Amino acid sequence: MFMEGLTMIIKGKISSNCSAASCNIKQQKCYFGKLENLDKLHDGTINLDISPKEFNVIKTVYSYPKINWGPMTEDFDFIPIEKITHCSTNVESVSGYLYLPSRSPNRLGGKILEIWTEFIEGVKIGDTLEIVIPDGYLEVS
Repeated sequence: MFMEGLTMIIKGKISSNCSAASCNIKQQKCYFGKLENLDKLHDGTINLDISPKEFNVIKTVYSYPKINWGPMTEDFDFIPIEKITHCSTNVESVSGYLYLPSRSPNRLGGKILEIWTEFIEGVKIGDTLEIVIPDGYLEVS
């Protein structure tokens, strides 16, 4: 989807949504015109818990500063996901992004990655997901 070359594979478990992203993303979507496959993305996010590992954002690919999307003004950044595998069913999705809104508690790092992707049938809390992103955008330790 985004670039050829080195990639990073991250595996984790789907956790419950602790953010308002799934409610708000439908209102925000119209501001992200540069994103590929925008029309295929589901109006909600998936929280991926990568515990005990933690991540830090090194850099992003797409940035949308100072978006006034209604109730607030917020910065949004995205890192493309090259492949998502729902390990329970082996369903693969190729459209997706790490979703990094400035007001998210997961913005700069931590144990929860917010994923914005196509609808994946059958995902539930506790399922394992594996994502592949371009190397050099996150540090995972």
